[in-house]
Amino acid sequence: MSFDLFAWKWAPGTEGTVDPYEVYLSLNESDDHEALVKLDAAPLINALKGKFGDVNSMDESPFSFGLNSKYMTFEVAWSAVERIVPELKKIIQDAQLCCYDPQDHESPRAESIANKHLERVRQTEFERT
Repeated sequence: MSFDLFAWKWAPGTEGTVDPYEVYLSLNESDDHEALVKLDAAPLINALKGKFGDVNSMDESPFSFGLNSKYMTFEVAWSAVERIVPELKKIIQDAQLCCYDPQDHESPRAESIANKHLERVRQTEFERT
């Protein structure tokens, strides 16, 4: 189990109009959301290398990451959270990307969105039987 972060680039006009928690649920379900655009991860990865060294090395990096065409995920060991996460968040935000922390999904609509998501999953499971 790890501390996770997500980074993505909003499509023009969507930041502030789409709940990041909704995007997070969609990414977990289908690896996509209409409010996201293609992510050029090279500048972010270069900034991470500048701060943390060889982020591609599992032995040397204080975190691991996954890359999709529209978002990145970061996994940080709980023992390194206090030291690493503030730096990661700053680098992601400096790259003008959304930094979503699923451990802190306080959202006015989060419960409603989660309930709708759960209902869709249940409906899909029901239709399969």
